Amino acid sequence: MMIGVPTSPPLPPAPQPQLSLTKLFLKTSIWTLIFLFGMFIITAGVGVVYLWSQAQIFARTANVELPALAQQINQGWQQTPTQTQGRKIILLLGVDTLAGRGNAPPLTDTMALLAVNFNDGTITSLPIPRDLWSQEYQTKINALYWYGQDRYPEQPQQFPTEVITQLTGLPIHHTVVLSLDQVSELIDLLGGVEINVETGFVDHEFPRPGVEVATEHDPTKLYMTVEFQPGPQIMNGERALQFMRSRHSGDDEGDDVARGRRQQQVIGATIAAITSPRNLKNPVLLGHLYQWYSRFFSSIIPLPEAVATAKALLPVRRQLVFTGQSLGVYPDDETGLLIHPPVTAQYQNQWVYTIREPATFARDVQARLGITQL
Repeated sequence: MMIGVPTSPPLPPAPQPQLSLTKLFLKTSIWTLIFLFGMFIITAGVGVVYLWSQAQIFARTANVELPALAQQINQGWQQTPTQTQGRKIILLLGVDTLAGRGNAPPLTDTMALLAVNFNDGTITSLPIPRDLWSQEYQTKINALYWYGQDRYPEQPQQFPTEVITQLTGLPIHHTVVLSLDQVSELIDLLGGVEINVETGFVDHEFPRPGVEVATEHDPTKLYMTVEFQPGPQIMNGERALQFMRSRHSGDDEGDDVARGRRQQQVIGATIAAITSPRNLKNPVLLGHLYQWYSRFFSSIIPLPEAVATAKALLPVRRQLVFTGQSLGVYPDDETGLLIHPPVTAQYQNQWVYTIREPATFARDVQARLGITQL
């Protein structure tokens, strides 16, 4: 039994986001989260291994001691990465710190499962809708991280991990909590990324960062205008996030398909920047990237595990590829695993998704991530 909560209790009403967010599965930061994990592998593992000849410069920049670093690398090189059926399963929880919630409780606006295939280098993602209803706990799953702060004060991510494991039957090896601020910082470390804007657009309702939406109601203060002209350009972290997140341009660029395409452009450009021969041979840059990893990921995926993961991927490093899966909604999708029930008191008068058949849901999710039924 979890601390302070009876078995299968209805949880108190979850805090609702102050800003309207899309109800579709391709959330703003999902591809950002996928990219971050790919970057982490390259930086923490492959980068350290290949640039050992310039380790002194790297160590000074990364502020690490070479003997201790060497010991961790050697430890990781000798071990096998955590995996199930040749795949490492990651749960990514995305907190949109740019939404301007102020002191409101944190909700996970993005949730996704990743499966890293050590056999062929494929990294498969499967978004889990934030509005998915937990019948057992009587809440949307995007509130589980918030409730986890009471249940597991030191590791609040443990609660959503437990629930997603129950729903899917998957072993989750690591749970990572990310924010878009971290993405922006990374892009700035790289000196920006080059993006070719295929179709220009103007968004007059882009959420203005740093505005307290709980108390501010003036649209001129809540929103700002962002504009993108067509053509190649270098974007810093703030500009790249605007390019990825915009969804109110009022034309074809305002739909989720276009937004997903723009997100993938930024991801591809950032990965290209990280893995470019020039940057992989730059021990100063890799030192800064290592510091970034140390601050945000080292306690979740320690360096030996990162090195073991990188070593396992070395044979297929030239064919690393990200692929996306999605969950269909019945009846629009006859094979859909989810349904959208009427908004009623049964769901606290909230817009939610529910699972059609729990057993089928678990089997299908496992299959999409390449796991045979456990």
